[in-house]
Amino acid sequence: MISKCIFAFILACSFSISLTQYIQVRTPSCNIFVSPFLDSEILVCAKKGDVFETLSQDKRWFGIRVFSGETRYLEKKHARRSSYSPSIPKQNLAKKVFNSLLYVESLAIADAKDVYPDYGNGAFMKSNYIRQITLRHFLDDKYKYEVFKKNQLHCPDYDGIISIGVQHNWHLK
Repeated sequence: MISKCIFAFILACSFSISLTQYIQVRTPSCNIFVSPFLDSEILVCAKKGDVFETLSQDKRWFGIRVFSGETRYLEKKHARRSSYSPSIPKQNLAKKVFNSLLYVESLAIADAKDVYPDYGNGAFMKSNYIRQITLRHFLDDKYKYEVFKKNQLHCPDYDGIISIGVQHNWHLK
């Protein structure tokens, strides 16, 4: 009974992994936008060879996943489908990146609070808090992308690095 459950789980995971689609930037550079409009705020400038997981697409845009869970957008003319397979870098690099991700995440939180403090005159300011969350997600994506570029990694490798870091309790050291 247990072996059938494990087999079914592995089969389900394999099927969901195979459904994941990736794109690779094919032009020297391109902007990643917050919304699918050319006048939208630019998150980062992606470079040739960068790989992203696709979440959606229409005639003009790929909706892509970066780090915060928000969908970001890249014009289709700059990318092509890729057979990329996420991987985990060697342990020393994975640990370095994991710790850098923790640092920049705390930096994104602090920077967003500086711009939109959630308390003023001793009172909670709900509108600032909502703006703070939006800015925090933006900064989280921006800062983590910079960590990945610096270490020559691709965004789809993020989940694996986080998983191994949590398994090894790197966040507690």
